[in-house]
Amino acid sequence: MMMACFPVQVGKALHDTDIHIMTDNKLNGQSCDNISHKNESCCELTAKYWVWKNLRELYPDVKYIVLYHYRIFFAFHKSKAFYDFVSKNKDAISDYELNPEYIVIS
Repeated sequence: MMMACFPVQVGKALHDTDIHIMTDNKLNGQSCDNISHKNESCCELTAKYWVWKNLRELYPDVKYIVLYHYRIFFAFHKSKAFYDFVSKNKDAISDYELNPEYIVIS
């Protein structure tokens, strides 16, 4: 199974700052179907809308799309966690009422 991960800068239509990653208002440098201008009230939903409307042009054979927002990503191995992940001990899975059967810990 092919996996592609990339960050998306949201609200790009509202700001001149360019951090040189995918934005929620362009596809391959061209305007595309987006709601980037609504980012102040919709937040990360502008990226989700962009994915819904445009991602298949980049990856036409994609079968599954998984979206991670920085506030909801967990890392259960501190040594493999980035600074903005929530690092927890493997035993803490039950604290979040997550089913360990569906958690991949590498």
